[in-house]
Amino acid sequence: MRPIDKLTDEHRAELERLCGLCPDLAAIRDLARGFTDLVRTRGGDRLTTWLEQAEHSTIAEIRSFAKGLRPDWDTVRAGLTTSWNSGAVEGSVNRIKTLKRQMYAGPTPTCSADPSYSPINRPSAITETVPEPGQEDR
Repeated sequence: MRPIDKLTDEHRAELERLCGLCPDLAAIRDLARGFTDLVRTRGGDRLTTWLEQAEHSTIAEIRSFAKGLRPDWDTVRAGLTTSWNSGAVEGSVNRIKTLKRQMYAGPTPTCSADPSYSPINRPSAITETVPEPGQEDR
C-alpha cells in the first residue's frame, strides 16, 4: 500500500470518493494503512492498539487476520520491533527448494501441452526408418 503522500492528487481524490461511497472500504483502508505503518516503522509497541481495532472491525477477513496474530503474539511483536530478520536465510531456503523442484519434480504443464510428455519417454526426433543396405526401393 502506497503512503498517502506518494499518491497523486487524482488517485487521492478517487480513493476518498470511493471510501465516501463505501464505509467498509474506508475501514479496510484505515486498518491496512495502520498495519503497513507498523511494518514500515517497526511499530511493535503500537501493535496492541491496532489489533484491538482490527478485532472490533466489521470486516470478517480483518478480524480473522487479527485473530491469527494472537497465537504467535511474541513472534509478531518481535518482528515488528527488532531489526533482526531471517530474510537471508529464507532467501537461501527458497532458492534450494526451487532447485530441488527443478531436479526431482516430474514434468510441469509448462514443459509441454501433452501431460504425458517427459524427457525420459519423449518421442524420438527420427520419424522414419532407414532401410537396410540392399533393401532400398527401386
